[in-house]
This record gives sequence, structure tokens and C-alpha cells, in this order.
Amino acid sequence: MHKQRKTLRPLALAVVILAALGGCGGDSDPASGEIVSSTPYSAPAAIAADSRLLVHWMRGTSGDMVKATSLLFVPRGTAPAGGWPLVAWVHATTTSGSGTPAATDCAPSLSPQLDGGLTADGFPSGYVEHIAALVGAGFAVVAPDFEGLGPEAQRNATPYPYYNLSSSGRSVAAAVLAAQQAGVSLTRSWAAVGHSEGGHSVMALETSAAEASAYPFKGAVAFAPFNSIEASVTALAGMGTADPANLIKYRMTEELFVAMMGGALSVTQPSFTPDKVMGADLLAAMPSVKGKCIFKALGDVGAAVASKGPAAFKGRTATWASEPSMKAFLQTNDLAVAPGFKITKPTLVLQGGADPFVFESLQTSFVGRLKAAGMPVSYKTYPSADHGNVLVQGRSDMLGFLKANLP
Repeated sequence: MHKQRKTLRPLALAVVILAALGGCGGDSDPASGEIVSSTPYSAPAAIAADSRLLVHWMRGTSGDMVKATSLLFVPRGTAPAGGWPLVAWVHATTTSGSGTPAATDCAPSLSPQLDGGLTADGFPSGYVEHIAALVGAGFAVVAPDFEGLGPEAQRNATPYPYYNLSSSGRSVAAAVLAAQQAGVSLTRSWAAVGHSEGGHSVMALETSAAEASAYPFKGAVAFAPFNSIEASVTALAGMGTADPANLIKYRMTEELFVAMMGGALSVTQPSFTPDKVMGADLLAAMPSVKGKCIFKALGDVGAAVASKGPAAFKGRTATWASEPSMKAFLQTNDLAVAPGFKITKPTLVLQGGADPFVFESLQTSFVGRLKAAGMPVSYKTYPSADHGNVLVQGRSDMLGFLKANLP
């Protein structure tokens, strides 16, 4: 965790005092985005910004107001007329669980690379360079930890409802509202950029971030949005059959995807038990899936598959996606199968052709359906890009989109 300077700047101190005074003398809930504290944040040197950690309120999945955390990066120097254009940066899956380690170690705001441990666990995310590029291009960036991640979530035992569009949308909306109250010069309009799970989230922000509707949402850039879950599991099974030498690699990802969805559903629907969609061996791996950062969990699932042997491993059931609760969960949260899903704001989807987690063929099919329905979606693929370096290869396209759609 970064060390924070003990002396608050006058502006940040004023925000803290006003937030404290605003919480006195009333019984009503605090508003979404209302700032609890604003403290200087020691961002990596590559990010040339005035950086701060915002603790603020958001409406949680439970319906109660919960404390959340977001990072705010504001370019140094004088803001342009009208303020710095604001971009919400929405992170990828750092964990799918609500275990204690997940709530602390896997929050982007608590890791030096701003990626919840992805780089530390062997997946170089490049998030620092990505945020630095946005700031360098003249954008202020607000980067929320999702509901249930970060120090406030740990302190208050807030669960993490993974792959939940309503929750992630409210996380983004609350971060945008907090940024607008942070005492810096920002435009009222904003756009969003997301990667993987974050890409999935930003494609649905028109409806899921409604709490920030007072601030016009101008569009989104989605890098490798993580959707088509059932189809991805089926594709992985086929890849394993076609490439038996790498069967364990495909099988562990296939099983992890089902475990992630099972754990996610159990957070918001406690009556659901994962044994409805998985066998004994995958159930035995669930404590790791729910309590560790994502690549550590993947490694543990892979070790379990290797130990038992792929043929003997009792993992996901053949009918896992048609179990009624799971089917409803996917239809609510997986954009590729959500009935009536619409996009009306400009959206750019960027996908790598060598992505081992989000498959280009499925993404191309999904986006093709959106385009055929007349939705304002643009699409570009990068044949050599994988799940991480698509951020590098697509960066200039992202910046071009943002400059065209933000003031």
C-alpha cells in the first residue's frame, strides 16, 4: 500500500471538513458520491497528475449506502476553459471472490501497479502506462475500486458482487459524482474506458450508471469486454479436445469461469449453492476462487485439475448454464445473452486476436449483432494482441475516440 503524506492540501482538507459537517444533524442516508475523505495519493511517477484517494458513499447491492474508494488523477497545470474532460477508468477482474484477502489485496487502489495485483501475479497489465497516457492527453481520470474491494470494504465487511452490472455501474456512477465534488475543474460530461470485466461494465453504463445522469455520459471504449460466458466455456472445452497436449491449460480456465460465475451468484442470492453447477473437485477449489486474486485462483484450479487428471476431475456440470438461477444471472449480466440490450451512445470495442480469455470469434459475433441492429458501435481487432497488450495496441484508437466525443 502506498504511503500517503500526512499534510492535506488546503483544498483536500476543505473537502474533508465539508463532508464531515454534511454528515451531522440528520437521519437521511448520505448521497451517492458524497465524499467522506480526500487524501493525497502517491501515484507512480509515470502519472503526471495531482493524485488523491477519495473515500465516498455509494448505494450497495444490499440497498444500503456503503463506503467505496476511487482514485482521482488530475493533470498538473491550468485546466482548459470548461475544465478537464473526465474519463472513468474501469478495471478488469482482479478477483471474483468476497474473501478477506480479496477485499484488501486485490483492490486496484492498494497495488503499486493500480491493477489489484495482476502484474504482481504474472499478468503485466500496463495500467500505470495506460492511465499516464490518458492524463498526458489532457484527461482527468477517476478510477473506482468496485463495490466490495478496497480498505473501506474490508473495514465494513462489504461483499463484492462480481460480474454484476448493477453494482459495477453504481460503482462508476458514484466515482464520477465524487470526482465532480472533489473541488477540481472538470467538465460535466464524461466518458468511460474499461478493460475485460471493466469493458463489460462500460458497455452497459447507459442504464447501470443512472445515478450520475446529471452529468452527461458521452460514450465508452471497451477493451476485450468479458462476455459470452457460456459460449466461452464451450469453446474452451472444444479447444482442449482439439489440443490434448494443452488440455490442462484449457480445462483450468474453463473450470475457473464456471467457479467465478457460481461464486458471483452466491453473493447476491445466498439461497444459491455452487453445488448446483459443479462437482466435488471444483467445489473444493472454491475457497481459493473466492479468497484470492484472480491469477492465484487460476493457478490453484489448474493444480487441482492436474492433480486429479482432467478426465477424473469433477468440475462444472454439463448443464451448468441452464440451471435456473444461473441462467437468470447470465441473462441479467452477460450482455451477449441479455434480452433487449441496447446501446445508444457511441461505443468503441477493441479486441485482440490472440486473447486466450476473451475470444475474438465470439466478440466479433456479439458486436456484429449490435451493429446489425443499428447501434452506434465501432469495432477494431488487432491480430497479434492478447488480453493485456490490446491496451497498448489500441491506445491511439482510444485517445482518438475520446477526443472526438468529449469537449
